[in-house]
Amino acid sequence: MIGRYNYISTLPAYDVVFANWQSQNYRTGSGYLTNDSGGAYKGYLNTQILLYSQFTMSTDALALYADASGNIGILRGNIPGSVYLDAYGFKAEGPINRIELATGTVIAASTFIADGTTGGAFKLNTSGAPYNNLLSGGPALVVTGLDSQWLSFANSNYSNLGLGRNMLSGTYSTVPSPYTPLGNAVFSYYRQVGSGANPIVGSESFVYTQIDASSAWTSGLGGYFQGNIAGAASDWTSATTSVFGGTVKGTFSPVVTNAGTWYATALSTVIETAKFVDMANPDIDVTGSNRAKLAALNIPSAIVGSVDLSFTRNTSTDDYLNVNMTGVNFYAYSAGQTPKIIATKSVSGTYSVYTGSIPAPATTTAAASGTNVTVQSGANFTPVVWNTSSPAQWVAKISGGGTITPSGTGTPTTISFGGAAAGAITTATTVGGYTKGSFTGGTASGVVVTGTTLHPN
Repeated sequence: MIGRYNYISTLPAYDVVFANWQSQNYRTGSGYLTNDSGGAYKGYLNTQILLYSQFTMSTDALALYADASGNIGILRGNIPGSVYLDAYGFKAEGPINRIELATGTVIAASTFIADGTTGGAFKLNTSGAPYNNLLSGGPALVVTGLDSQWLSFANSNYSNLGLGRNMLSGTYSTVPSPYTPLGNAVFSYYRQVGSGANPIVGSESFVYTQIDASSAWTSGLGGYFQGNIAGAASDWTSATTSVFGGTVKGTFSPVVTNAGTWYATALSTVIETAKFVDMANPDIDVTGSNRAKLAALNIPSAIVGSVDLSFTRNTSTDDYLNVNMTGVNFYAYSAGQTPKIIATKSVSGTYSVYTGSIPAPATTTAAASGTNVTVQSGANFTPVVWNTSSPAQWVAKISGGGTITPSGTGTPTTISFGGAAAGAITTATTVGGYTKGSFTGGTASGVVVTGTTLHPN
């Protein structure tokens, strides 16, 4: 990659810029929206530029692709480079890795750019603000803005695979002093479509782990940061959940009256929860190839603990909610590490609710012990969407805490988790003003951190 940048008169300067990215070529008769081999790709670029003691740039590249044989997957890579002040130019080079996720599909590369993908956008819903850093002891960061785009394969057989680009902004505090905004963070917020006071359409939570060697701060000059993200999301419209993983790059403004602002862009691969659970299941992925692909996508996929959870509320014979979440797995980047996300593809239960209303929360009434994990009583399952007519579906917030000994080694660690569950309502019968029924095949996903902080969605 080679090019020029706009003249910057004041140094130091830190910046993050992003762009869309798609295949294109100029060979006669080859089709200008494919590459030289007849494949096509579409996605995002995210570049951090550092002009201070170092004059460097670093670009993350992420895209969906379809090759000439109908194989599909993700292109992902990091492209480091140098900035040349005397020429107002830059040069960067690095590998782009191809992570194949399906073979022999009917997705055509020749029309991939035009109609092979679908996408949309989200904004931050401010009804749940402030969205503070939920990590106990972490820097005092607040998310105040979100501009999010997403892409997925348009073919319904592969729409459970996609990409996300989040442009995040916010504020930070430098009190007490001395203090820097650098450090790990956990955020959880609501999403909406468009601006204004629009309704919530989903939730998103993620764990940010700072890369110390790529982050720096000077109070009078500002700073920059890079890190890994792992998270979970829910879509209230389709009643689905997902997990994601990727990277984030950002900058801090200088301190003004004990406070400042920050800005970052994150690129991530998004996988529907049931698809992810199967890919990360060692009983299904006996060769380990799918888990290697998840690792290449920077999504935690090593199961370091697992537990079954049962949530109960029995107010009366006409007012109850019983939920079973089976095989709730805790996933880390590698064996023995603290988990970052949770996921299960098995959520079921029974309910009775006053017709047209949302069931009250259900809780775990006893500690649940599983493989390397114990979840204390008092974990919550809180419905937020409950529609017994067409489309019959539900969404709920989940949260809880306990202890884990990752992979059964080391000292037990206190953890907390939070996320969302969602699915279809299987049966619904209305009698005497109450609607009763059952649900099966739901999914759940969330984030995990050490400590006792709860994670609202």
